[in-house]
Parts: sequence; C-alpha cells; structure tokens
Amino acid sequence: MDKNPSMVKATVIGGLSAAVLSAIPIVGCLNLACCSLLIGGGLLASFIYSRDVAAAGGTFAVGNGAAVGLVTGGFYAVGSAFASAITRMIIDVSPAEQFELIREQMESSGSMPPEMLDSLDQVSSFLAESGGGLLFIIGFGFSLLLGAVFCTVGGLIGGAVFKQQPPAPAAPPTPEGGSAD
Repeated sequence: MDKNPSMVKATVIGGLSAAVLSAIPIVGCLNLACCSLLIGGGLLASFIYSRDVAAAGGTFAVGNGAAVGLVTGGFYAVGSAFASAITRMIIDVSPAEQFELIREQMESSGSMPPEMLDSLDQVSSFLAESGGGLLFIIGFGFSLLLGAVFCTVGGLIGGAVFKQQPPAPAAPPTPEGGSAD
C-alpha cells in the first residue's frame, strides 16, 4: 500500500513561487546565478512534500525529490507564462515595436552592414505579422525546458537532504521464561 500523499500542493507552491519571484525585476536577477530561483522552487516543493510524506508515514527518497522537481518545473512554466503576459499588458509595447527600437539603435550606431539590417527588417515584419503569439509559445517552451532541468536539480537536492524512512517495525517480544541464548 502506498502511503505517499499527492504532490500537487507542494509542486504548485514551489513552481508558482519560483515564477513569481522570477518575474520581480530585482529578485529575478538571482536567476543569473545558475537559475537559483528555479532550483529553490524545486527544493521548496521537495521540502513541503517530504513533510506531507512524513505526516502520512510514507517514504521520501531522492527519486521522489526528482519527480516532485520535474512536476514543479511544469508549474513554473505555466506561472512564468502568465507573469509574462501580465507584464506585456502593463508595458503595452508589442514585441515588434521593441525589436524595431533595437533595430533603429543598431542602425544609428553605423556599425551594422546593410545585409544585416535587411535581415533585421525581415524579422521585424515577421514579428509584426505573428502578433507576439509565436514569441509567447517559444517563451513557454523555453521556460518549460529550464524549469524541467533546474527544478528537477532542486528536487534531487531536496530528496537527498529531506529523505524520510518509514519507522522500523517493533521487534517481536521475547517469550517469557525462555532464555535468550
């Protein structure tokens, strides 16, 4: 009989915590240090799940930590996609407009060859036609990949640190009057 509880609560908390913290500009810079917020999200989920497992009397090992971290990465990607959409609504500048501003700055510097500027024009027109949907899908895929890798690493670390073994069964009583030779 499996005594381990559902990992949904732990993975949602870990993944969304990492996504929200990554969306905050100053705090999100911590991800520059080896995606530390993603690793922290996997570690947090692993900690919460190990507590739930201990309360249920089950076992929690490194493999459980890896599974928790992997699922946490999926919730991170979903939370990151929502945070990105909200940020785009607040900034109110389309990706095509952002790219066009960058292109104009590169052109005004005078260091870009004309062939490169033509390529940048093609990318800018493609972005204007796609409406940002393609960038959203690419961003989600990238977040899913990073979340799967680094949250799993955090879950593995958590599995090694917070592992739980079930209580050992009590020793059978010795018979009375008998010698324990």
